[in-house]
Order: sequence, then C-alpha cells, then structure tokens
Amino acid sequence: MSNTMKMFLPKIAHNVSKETIKETFQKLLIGSVSEIDMYRKKSKHTSFWYAFIAVDLYKTTCAEAIYRKLKEKGFVKIVYDEPKYWEIRTYVPVHERISKKDIKELCDCLAKKSFPEYNWLLPENYTGIICSNSLASPEEKEIIMEDYDKLEKEIYGCARIYY
Repeated sequence: MSNTMKMFLPKIAHNVSKETIKETFQKLLIGSVSEIDMYRKKSKHTSFWYAFIAVDLYKTTCAEAIYRKLKEKGFVKIVYDEPKYWEIRTYVPVHERISKKDIKELCDCLAKKSFPEYNWLLPENYTGIICSNSLASPEEKEIIMEDYDKLEKEIYGCARIYY
C-alpha cells in the first residue's frame, strides 16, 4: 500500500474547517493529512466547500479498507459526526478527467452507429439517443454502464452505490 494518497472531498459543509478534517482523519485512524486545499462553491440556493487532500495513511485496518475501496470503486463514505459524512473520491488530475464535451461527443458517436446484437438505452440524461443492436456482450454492457455511472457521479455529484 502506498504511504501517501491524494483524495477529493466534493462536498464539505460550510462550518467544517481544515483543522476539523485533519483531526477527523487522525481520530478515525485513517492517516495524517499532509496537504489540504479547500475551495468554496456557491450556487443560487446553497454554499459549500470542496477539498483536495493528501493523506499519509496509517497502517491500520481502517486506512487499508479505505485505500482498497478507493482503488476498487473510486469513492467511499466516512462518518465524521454521526449522521454526517463525507464522500471521499480518488483524486484524478485535471488532464486525466473526461469533460462534458467528450461525453456528448461519445454519445453522438454512439447515436450514429448501428450495432447488430443487443438493444439497450443509454441512461435517461440522453433519452434521445438509442443504441440498438449493440455488438457488446452482456458483460461488456455491464462494464460500460458502470463506467457511465462513475462519469455521471463525477459530473453531477450523485452516487448510486455507497460503501
């Protein structure tokens, strides 16, 4: 297991400080937060913070479980003040992220193709796009849908599967 791991906290309540985050990671025996960059996000109806952190992971069962889940699923929830929790995601550098434009281009490309074997619809956000008769096997279809769910979660901040 790597000693230091970069993580992303996409939504943090406005009253949570850097110190609270550092103390929580230590108290839960996850690790020592060595770097933390917090930014404020405002919309018409709400305001919250998000953060990029680097954690020097402890050699504990909890830290190992979080590391494993982040590697497998890309996200995990930790309860920091019952019932309040943070969703923690694996940090992805900007140059490796997929943009909304890339997703739209992919969907446009899929809409123009004709694939002869399986019929399936893309998720409701793209209701106008139907991929009929796909060459993808049922296993490949499942992988594609899981990848889409991850992308949807990253873009819209929603999650369907929780740890």
